[in-house]
Amino acid sequence: MRKNNLPHHNNKRKYLLGIVVLAIILGVAGVLFATTRNNSEAPQTSNTTEQEKRKVDYSPATEEEKQDSDDLKTEPNTNEGTPSTTPQTSNFNVTITRVTNNTSAKTITVGTLVSGTSTGTCTVTFTKSGSTSVTLTNQVASQGNSYACPNFELPYSSFPSSGQWKTNVKVTVGSTSQSNDWSEPITIETGR
Repeated sequence: MRKNNLPHHNNKRKYLLGIVVLAIILGVAGVLFATTRNNSEAPQTSNTTEQEKRKVDYSPATEEEKQDSDDLKTEPNTNEGTPSTTPQTSNFNVTITRVTNNTSAKTITVGTLVSGTSTGTCTVTFTKSGSTSVTLTNQVASQGNSYACPNFELPYSSFPSSGQWKTNVKVTVGSTSQSNDWSEPITIETGR
């Protein structure tokens, strides 16, 4: 006669199923804990960094800031709500952002940023003692949300001689000019 092992076999299955379900629950709980912990720590670190970036200077206004504020108050605003396209000739400046010497292409590229005006004439001048100056002219132009002199690109062949050349960019609006010198001379090898 054969013995019926069914009740004992069902208990083993229930026990194994219970262990598998418990392992799955513990695994899911572990993943959720780790994810929640990582997410809660990250914003604290970035909030501290953001708070540092958002520091406010509560010191009294400088004389220059007071003057700028007074100037804005006395200027008529005829285009309320829209940016002005009228050049501000009294307070603008030009910054040379880069002078790139591409020796393989044998070109010099000059990049600038102009603030305080949306119009004007840009002039880049390269000078070297004992040589004729090299000059290029262009107009201030919009570069997305800022203004600049479009990149000046000159081949080495534009230079009358090899050597160390100084770079200057000048922006002229009406009768007012602002200029800026690049901090280091560039080396040109013209082959002459």
